[in-house]
Amino acid sequence: MEHSNAHKFNSARFALREAIGLWPYNSEYHRLLAQVTMEGGDLEKAQDSCLDALLLDDKNLWALLLMGNILSAKGNTEAADGYFSKILQYHPDNALALNNLGGIYCKQGKYAKGKELFEKSLSIDPENLNPYYGMALRGAVQYWSETKKHQSFADWLESNAEESMTYFDFNEGWWRRIRTSNCVERLNKEIKKRTKVVGVFPNPESCERLIGSLLMEQHEEWMEEKAYLTEKEMEKSAFCA
Repeated sequence: MEHSNAHKFNSARFALREAIGLWPYNSEYHRLLAQVTMEGGDLEKAQDSCLDALLLDDKNLWALLLMGNILSAKGNTEAADGYFSKILQYHPDNALALNNLGGIYCKQGKYAKGKELFEKSLSIDPENLNPYYGMALRGAVQYWSETKKHQSFADWLESNAEESMTYFDFNEGWWRRIRTSNCVERLNKEIKKRTKVVGVFPNPESCERLIGSLLMEQHEEWMEEKAYLTEKEMEKSAFCA
């Protein structure tokens, strides 16, 4: 999956660079390149491409929004605030900018102001779930921050909450089984137990053979006896649709 995604990002970047070579003054092509580059994980290059887009059109709404998101991801909330605020100068009822600026204010500890913007965003676009998520997350962070001994958990929650909820992207029937890494942890525990019996391996290859055979056993068990996720369930996944 990771290799496949990397290939898609590289193909998209290549196509967009070709388009920019033919139409170098098209702001939106530079913005799209920034978007793809950001999704590929390179924030620095994404920021450079987004700046190119804004140099060509400083009122490119999507480029302003993307630049704010890039800076927020890099932890520069003050600069991100500036880009989202600029969008609202041109489009005061832009629900996305209001939502994202609300998130910035909450990161800065301005929870009341953030909540106000989330609510305004919802009043404009009630079907957008992001403000609900933002208010719930910030409320939890605020609660744990106020309990001083749990400050470290509050910091972790703010940085990792979105990542820890990715299982919601899959079919609801999967949630109970994929919301934790228990399955992998049990397998690792079994590998550790079996290798500990041997103690010292004569060479790396012998260790690889033992672990390989254990993984094969587990694979066959999942495929034939106790399937962790059945083929029928996988077909219903949002990612397999």
